[in-house]
Amino acid sequence: MKRRHFIHGLFGVATTTLLAEACTRAGVRPATKNATSRAMTVRGWIDTSDMGLTLPHEHALVSFQPYAEWARQPLTYDRDEVMRVVLPRLRRLRDLGCRTFVDATPMNVGRDPVLLRRLSEESGLHVLTATGNYAARENSFLPPHVYSLTAESLAGRWITEWTDGIDGTGVRPGFIKLGFNGKTLSDVERKLIHAAALTHRATGLTIGAHTGPAVAAREQLAVL
Repeated sequence: MKRRHFIHGLFGVATTTLLAEACTRAGVRPATKNATSRAMTVRGWIDTSDMGLTLPHEHALVSFQPYAEWARQPLTYDRDEVMRVVLPRLRRLRDLGCRTFVDATPMNVGRDPVLLRRLSEESGLHVLTATGNYAARENSFLPPHVYSLTAESLAGRWITEWTDGIDGTGVRPGFIKLGFNGKTLSDVERKLIHAAALTHRATGLTIGAHTGPAVAAREQLAVL
């Protein structure tokens, strides 16, 4: 077995385990010992035993347009064109044995649950999307409410996406995605990890943090 294939398989096992543990903490442990825990995909619940080989940090579509520019004039794209470009690659992944694609694109960085659901339906892959906000790149993708709301209120928004779906689509997040600048945590970054902890406590969703250097990781762990 090639090293690359081994590492990909290892990631799949690790992601499945983390999601299973999160679901268990959320109170979704099945009634029987032989049943499996569940993970939330863009098409609904699946047993974690069905996740198979999993790519744990991918992006089908990302927009790095700063929030201030987006608020004035959002960049647009054609979902059909994205499907034309991305779908063959996802089908190829499935042909190679991949079964689950974790799309780690948070809100305000191009997250599109409708697109991800289409890609999942037509590729046959299980796809997970995320809730959460992304402070990396010097906070350029954070909307004003992230600064003004408390951690509790921010968590309330993320929890609502879990309970009600994202923006009226019915698609629910499968994990929490955050992004940090890799330095000592700023006040807003500390608020984000606090909100993620509250969201995890309420939903059981795993926290995926784009962190950078260890100083930021250690400070996040201290908050958690």
